[in-house]
Amino acid sequence: MHTIHKKMKLNIQNFKCWRDQDITIGGLTLLAGANSAGKSSVIQSLLLARLALEQVQEKTRSQTIPHQNSPAWKGNIQIPLNNAFQLMLGNTQEVLNREAMEDRILLTLEDGPHIVFDVPKPSDAYDLALTSIQGIHGEHPILQPDFYYLSAERIGPRLDYRLESQSRLHVGYDGAFTIQVLRQIGMQDVDPSRAFDTGQLMRYQRQIELWMEYIVPGVELSVPNLYEKVRTAQMNFGTSSPTNVGFGVSYVLPIVVNGMLAKKGALFIVENPEAHLHPSGQSRIGQFLAHIAEAGVQVLVETHSEHVINGIRIAVLEQHIRHEKVIVNFFSKPAAEIDSAPFVKCIALNEHADLDHWPKGFFDQQQEDIARIFRLRKQKKHDPV
Repeated sequence: MHTIHKKMKLNIQNFKCWRDQDITIGGLTLLAGANSAGKSSVIQSLLLARLALEQVQEKTRSQTIPHQNSPAWKGNIQIPLNNAFQLMLGNTQEVLNREAMEDRILLTLEDGPHIVFDVPKPSDAYDLALTSIQGIHGEHPILQPDFYYLSAERIGPRLDYRLESQSRLHVGYDGAFTIQVLRQIGMQDVDPSRAFDTGQLMRYQRQIELWMEYIVPGVELSVPNLYEKVRTAQMNFGTSSPTNVGFGVSYVLPIVVNGMLAKKGALFIVENPEAHLHPSGQSRIGQFLAHIAEAGVQVLVETHSEHVINGIRIAVLEQHIRHEKVIVNFFSKPAAEIDSAPFVKCIALNEHADLDHWPKGFFDQQQEDIARIFRLRKQKKHDPV
C-alpha cells in the first residue's frame, strides 16, 4: 500500500473563498489560523472530491454508467452540497467563488484525481454537476477504499449509542459508531507501530486504553456491550457512565479509535482534535496523531491549538515522526480587506522541530496578552487614585 512521504499539492479553483489556490499536503498536515480564513473550505473541497469519487465508483459497479478502463471519465452525476459527510454548504451560488470567471469548480490533487464540477445558476439548486474526473486509478490516499473523517461537531456523552451495519469500518463522521467499532476490533492484534506500549497486550482494546489514559489521565475503558435486538451499544469508563466523565473523553475517543484502525495509505481528516481537552491532553493528542502519520496514514488536521502543534514538535524530537512529514499551513486574512482572498503560508519543521517561519498572528496571542497585561499594570500604577 502507498505511504505518503513526499509533499503534494491540492489545487482549488472557484470554490468558496478560493479563486485559485495551492495547498501543500504532507504525511501530517495541519491547517491553522484565523476563523473564517478558509481552513474548513479546504476540508470541504476534499470531502466533495471524495463524494464524487464514491459516486462514480458506485455507479460504475452498478453499471448505471459504462465501466471505463481509462483514467478519465465524463458524464453527469449530481453531487449534493448538504447532508453527505455532514456537509451543510447551502445552494450552488454560495459555493462558487465571487470572482470566478466561469461557473465551474475544479479540484486537482497532485498524483491523484482532477475533478470538474459545473455549478448550476439557480439559487434553489443544491447539487453540483460532476462533469469530469481524470486520474481515478492510482494510489493517492483519497482514492483508497478506506476513508476516515471526523467533524468538529462530534457526538457528546451518551448512555447508549446506535448500531448500524457498515460497508467500511470507521467510527462515523460524528463518532457515533465508536463503541460499536471498539467492540468489533477490541481483541484483534494491533499494528505495533501504533501501539502505546509494545510491552503490553497487543490488542486494540488494551492499546487504545493506554493511549486514552495517556491523553486523559485517570480514564478507564470498560469492555463495550452490543445489544443487537434494540440496535444499541453501551460502554462505561471504569465505574462511571459516559455522562459522568465529561465531553473531553467522548470527543477524543473517536479520534484514537479511528487512528488506530485506519489503513496504511488512507486519508484521515480530523477537525479540532483539541476540543474539550486540557492543554496537556491537547499536546498528547498531537503526539498521537504524529504516531499515526508515521505509521503510514495520511493525516490532515484543522486546529486552533498551539498545544497540538507543540505535541507534534515533541513527537519529532522524540523521533516518533520524521520532521519532513509535517506541514503546517497557516491561514490569515487582512482585517482591512474583508472580501479579499485569504493568504496561506506553508511552514515546515526542521530536524530540531523548529518552524522555518513564524508569521504574525501564528499562535502569538499569549505573548501579546502578557505584553498588554504588563502595559496595563504599569499604567495603573501611575494613574492617580
